Amino acid sequence: MDSPNNLSYNYEDYNDSAMTEMYSTKTALRISLKYIYVTVYSAVMLVGVPLNLLVIVTILCKLDRRGGAMWFLGLAITDLIFCGFLPFPIVSAWNDFNWGFGTILCKMSSYVVFMTMFNTALMLTFMNMNHVLSKLLPCMSCSQNLCSTMLLLSWLLAALLSIPSLLFRAVEFTVNGQVCTDNYENQYPSKITSEGLMRNKAVMYMRLIFGLLLPLAFITICCCLGILKRTKKEEMQYIRISTAVTVAYFVCWVPYHAVSALQLKSISSPDSHTHVLQMLLPATNVVAAMNSCIKPIMYRFMDRSFGLQWMDNYSLIGKAEKKDSLEAAEMNEGAE
Repeated sequence: MDSPNNLSYNYEDYNDSAMTEMYSTKTALRISLKYIYVTVYSAVMLVGVPLNLLVIVTILCKLDRRGGAMWFLGLAITDLIFCGFLPFPIVSAWNDFNWGFGTILCKMSSYVVFMTMFNTALMLTFMNMNHVLSKLLPCMSCSQNLCSTMLLLSWLLAALLSIPSLLFRAVEFTVNGQVCTDNYENQYPSKITSEGLMRNKAVMYMRLIFGLLLPLAFITICCCLGILKRTKKEEMQYIRISTAVTVAYFVCWVPYHAVSALQLKSISSPDSHTHVLQMLLPATNVVAAMNSCIKPIMYRFMDRSFGLQWMDNYSLIGKAEKKDSLEAAEMNEGAE
């Protein structure tokens, strides 16, 4: 994600007083964002690390690791990795957004952010697909092999889709010190060129499509198909919590994608809203980061406990449906 040091302006068309005012505004913005970043990221880390660890330990030690529990285990591990990298942007923000951890950690910190985004989107998509399969094709429900394959596929695809962070993230020297930022050009300092703009657009569209639009489309289709089948009372808790987690992902990430797309458009055709968008983008980074700590909070307040028994109940329902389906198939074969 972008730091406030990446809020670049072209001062060539301003007189001295305008330049002074712009630098003053930028400095005030950086100070405000510094405390916002440090406060929110610290809260996300302090809440996310212990709560996601608690979810992981509970699933591994107390629950049947099949069906529903597998998905939430994968989500908790993903969020825990994200929270584990938060000390780097926290320290950077506290040091006035100066990056002092080198190029490798600069690339890795961005890579983890977008891998978390893609991995969460893919897991939620596969989770909803698996839920629909458990209703339409009970013989496939709660299959540990199917869930494991989908989880591995989500990790693999997320790792591949996040590669642009390793290619285009770099440490640059600015008037404000060293910054970890995106550089889609092949030169330092980076200047906007048509080739760099094309690479920037390609990465932005890829993140928008695979991180937002396609998951939203597939999940919507799965929800429509799921409505066609009767929902058992025992499933309602699982469905309610999984739906809340899915909605929370989109609520947290839609602002980032929207502002990124508008900012990219403003680079191509600058207008009076450019500076506003540059101020909004860091705020959307903070909102997106909050997605990694709110899931276990939802489990607590919607389930009234950290026992996560609703995951196990869903797995038991799926296994019962699978058993009934197989017995019905055997009876049909015997009748023939």
